[in-house]
Amino acid sequence: TATAFAIGLFCAMVPAPGQVFVAAFAAVRLRANLPLSISLIFVTNPLTMPVIYYAAYELGALFFAVPQPEDDIRSALGIPESQATVGVLAFGYRNDDDRQSRGAGRSATRPRRGADDVIHRGQW
Repeated sequence: TATAFAIGLFCAMVPAPGQVFVAAFAAVRLRANLPLSISLIFVTNPLTMPVIYYAAYELGALFFAVPQPEDDIRSALGIPESQATVGVLAFGYRNDDDRQSRGAGRSATRPRRGADDVIHRGQW
């Protein structure tokens, strides 16, 4: 049943005609539930497609968006004008006052490395 769900939902998100045939072929080849695989394709229909694609766009923009104004980000990171900025991911340390940042795992017991060890200046 899990294989049928995976096949059906994967084929439903493919923006191409013939989803039913691809799902049927995959279900037969992978010995999955054929009716379930085919019926899950209809999750995407003319009523639900705008909602699904808008949600996918917003989720992608949440992770990979370039904050505005872009010139501030470019100058802070030293990105040359000849390079296109597609997205920005933020990495860093958590706030020490946050209760969740004080874990008991192996990495929580290691000392924090200094900024000079993790920041490479003069490069972008």
